[in-house]
Amino acid sequence: MRLDNSAHPPHTPGQVFLAAVTHNLGLLLIAASAIGFYVAARVGVDALTDLDHPSATRLALGHWFPIAFTALVAVSVGQPAVAVCIAFGTCVAALLLNLGLITATTGDTVGPAESSRAWPLLVPVGLLAFVAGFQAHLNWIHAVVLLVEGVMVVSIWSSDGSQNVIKPMTADPESEPVDRLSDLSPMRWIRFFLALIIAVFAAFVAIYGTVRMSTEVPLTTPGLIAAVGLSPLLVLPMIGTGTVLAERGRASAAASSLIAVSLLNLCLLLPLLIVATMARNYYLKLSDAPSQIPFPIATWRVDAVLILIMGALLAPVAMGRWRLGRGEGIVLVLAYAAYLGATSVLAVRW
Repeated sequence: MRLDNSAHPPHTPGQVFLAAVTHNLGLLLIAASAIGFYVAARVGVDALTDLDHPSATRLALGHWFPIAFTALVAVSVGQPAVAVCIAFGTCVAALLLNLGLITATTGDTVGPAESSRAWPLLVPVGLLAFVAGFQAHLNWIHAVVLLVEGVMVVSIWSSDGSQNVIKPMTADPESEPVDRLSDLSPMRWIRFFLALIIAVFAAFVAIYGTVRMSTEVPLTTPGLIAAVGLSPLLVLPMIGTGTVLAERGRASAAASSLIAVSLLNLCLLLPLLIVATMARNYYLKLSDAPSQIPFPIATWRVDAVLILIMGALLAPVAMGRWRLGRGEGIVLVLAYAAYLGATSVLAVRW
């Protein structure tokens, strides 16, 4: 007897490929957004500063905008928990993964650098975030207090920065980086705005891919994917920049930019997320929607605690009492691997 398979013809290679793409679209979108983040960060950093004699503040701003846009896009599409996971997850990735790789792979040590007096402020800022976690949400009161902390950070950072900028002895004064954004050339402004446009586009792709992947992969949530997937991808450009600086003997300047990104996340991005949530509810006339954003318990119990630990660890480094070397860098990288495992387990459990 001959079986008639005309009703179910064999799949063509094109159909197989289309099916694979359809079932893994979320992962593919996240991978595509990683390319966008990398391009946006590199273009933004090149527009704002020069790696031959960099400004830690400019490095931080160039790398921070993709993080901020991604978190704000998450709020705009109704995913505030994803936004909080991104804000805290990128802090942990910067302080553990990036800082560890800079010292572990190059052998350069991290000590006092530009604005290092502001490094220990990670402790009170992280403590405030940890205390807020007891309420399981962030509200406008937390936003105001974090902004006040941010003003303190800016005052200490700016007062210390002019005294600790690392400059080559043979540098041409005309080639030094500008100190004010108003001194950027028109071409640098164009490149900077191009980086912002790329970052916004990549942010929408990333958030859509995160939500889509959470439906494609069992036992995952958008927050979990944001913490263990998006966060390391968002700080990936910092690894390349930091490694280049460390190979030139400027690991401390790279570390200062990583700490600046973390402080920007906690003191500026979190308040922006709270305000954006309130604005979204008002615009959509969601009178019954809460005016605060949720604080995922895994983020509170793991991320906030690690930020506090790193702040305490960096305090003696900032004062010149200790330097982070290759051994400490390896420990930080291993700690980040443990963080990924703990976050994955706790996020699924809770």
